[in-house]
Order: sequence, then C-alpha cells, then structure tokens
Amino acid sequence: MPNVLIEILLIIALIILNGYFSMSEIALLSVKKSRLRHLSKQGSKKAQNALFLTRKSPEMLSTIQIGITVIGIFAGAFGGATVAEHLEKFLSVFPPITGYSELISVAVVVIVITYLSLIIGELVPKQIALSNPEKLSLRVAGPIKIIMKIATPLVNLLSSSTTILLKLLHIKPAPEQIVTEDEIKLLIAEGAESGVFERAEQKMVESIFHLGNRPIKDFMTLRNAIIWLDTNDSYDEIKRKISTSDRSIFLLCENTLDNFIGILEVKDILSHYFKGNVEEKINLRNLSQPAIKIDVDTPALVAIERLKRSSLNMALVTDKNSKNKDVIMGIITFHDILEAIVGEIKAN
Repeated sequence: MPNVLIEILLIIALIILNGYFSMSEIALLSVKKSRLRHLSKQGSKKAQNALFLTRKSPEMLSTIQIGITVIGIFAGAFGGATVAEHLEKFLSVFPPITGYSELISVAVVVIVITYLSLIIGELVPKQIALSNPEKLSLRVAGPIKIIMKIATPLVNLLSSSTTILLKLLHIKPAPEQIVTEDEIKLLIAEGAESGVFERAEQKMVESIFHLGNRPIKDFMTLRNAIIWLDTNDSYDEIKRKISTSDRSIFLLCENTLDNFIGILEVKDILSHYFKGNVEEKINLRNLSQPAIKIDVDTPALVAIERLKRSSLNMALVTDKNSKNKDVIMGIITFHDILEAIVGEIKAN
C-alpha cells in the first residue's frame, strides 16, 4: 500500500508541475511588455526577469517545453502501474468482471490521470494565467529564468533547430507588437461599455487622438469673427469692444485687420484707466506686444507647442496671398483647442 500512495502522490506532483509550466507559458506570453518596462524602470527585479524572458521568447518557450516533455516522460514511466495493479486485484473479486479486471483497471487509471492532467495540468492553470498575467509572470519569471540557464545547451539546440526549420518553411518570426491608436480607442470604447470609463472620458480621449490629425484652421476663430481694437478707437469704443467680448486678449490694428500692429492684454488697458486716465487718449501701441504667427495648415499639436513657448495665450493664423504676403485668416488660443476636446465652453 505505501508504494501505491507514493505513486499516487508522485503522479499528482507531476501533474501540478506540468500545470506550473503551462501557467508560466501563458502568463509570459500574454503579459503586456509596456507594463513590464514600466515596472522595470522603477527597479523591479521580477519585472526585469519577466521582460528578459519575453524578449527571448524562443528560448523561454523551449525551456518550458523541455520541462513539460520531461514531466511527460516521468509520468509515462510511472503511469500508475502500481495503482492499476492494486485496482485489478480489487476488481477481480467480483465474478462478473473477473475476466476484464485488468482492462478495466488500466482504463480507469488512464481516464483519471488524463482528466486530472487536463484540469489541473492544463486548463485551470492557463485560465489562472489569463486572468492575471502580470502578477503571475512576475512570480514565475525567476524560476523559469534559472531553469533556462541550467538547460542552456539543450535550449540553444532546440531554438536553433526551430529557427532553421522556420527559415526552410519561409516563415519569419513575428515582430514585437506595437499598440496602435485604433487599439487604444477600442479599449477605451470597451471600457466605456463595461462602465470602467465615463462616456465623456471616451469622447475626450477620442477627440485628443483626432486633434493630432487636424490643422488649426478647423477650430480657429475665423477672421470675420475677430473683435479687434483700432489705434484710433476712443475710450467708449474700447470699453464697448472689451465688454461685449469674452476674450482677455485683443489684436491691435490700424484701420484694417490686415494692418496688424500687435497684441493687447485687457489687464494692461484697464491698468491705464484705473490710474484715472479716462479722459486721456491711450496710446495702444505702447501697450501692444508682438504676436507669433502660425500657418493655417499647421497641425494642432505643433500649434500647441508653439503656444506653450509663447508668453501669450494667442497666435495669429496666417496664410500666404498671391503676393506671398501673410494674410490673417483667424486667431487660435488654448481656449479654442480645449473646446475642440471637451466641446463648447460657455463664458461667465
């Protein structure tokens, strides 16, 4: 009886070990490399080991396959022969099946071992790995890496043989997968469907992606909608234009919009009048600042970088006319870009 118990325990141990290798394989193949790189940069040794294995997937797969094959050989060597023998003796006492006791005992042992091998050695471990590949890949990476180093000669032989056979079949190894914009959009959409993200968040993320492909002319304030100050404007005219607009920055021109002089900030104008100079005609030229010019076809992301380097929150959007002279087509501000992402923002 002790021999039977030892054989049963040995078979169970081999099945569990097979499950460990199966789980390791799925975890290391399905884990996100971007996440491992992030953890690795933070100094995680486990993440570094896992990243090393994912980058050497042929060697890693060969190592795991060696482990599974060795386990299979041992399982075949034992194969529950002692268990089947004892089961046969037990069944032989029943006259109706005495003549079939050996066949039945072997069949029962094979069915039980096959069932346990599939459930404990394959299906359950793989499902566990798929449910949390990151956590499990970090745990199994160290032992698998050690086994790979021990089995290096055999691993190299198998990897080389695999590479040669793939070349003969004209099959190229698959390149490392790069996450695309469409895949991120799909993940966000699925997250919104399942309730992980709000619909508003989904729309904003999609708007940000769409923003990179759009020129600033798509969401600039058009030329005919620009409220600008004239160098000859009176106090009342300046007051009217400022009070009817929600902007804090204005263009300063002389007689016509094409005769652009500079940019004025409302705070500078108010500062002048707060000093009690209401009756005194203000010299708007002295308060103006130079503006940056951005071509009408400039991508939005490039325009954002230009605006970030400017001390003002506004840029002129220009285009060349037939005389190769810049013509103001509109203006662009961070407010306009923000509205392109989140939708219309009503002013106070």
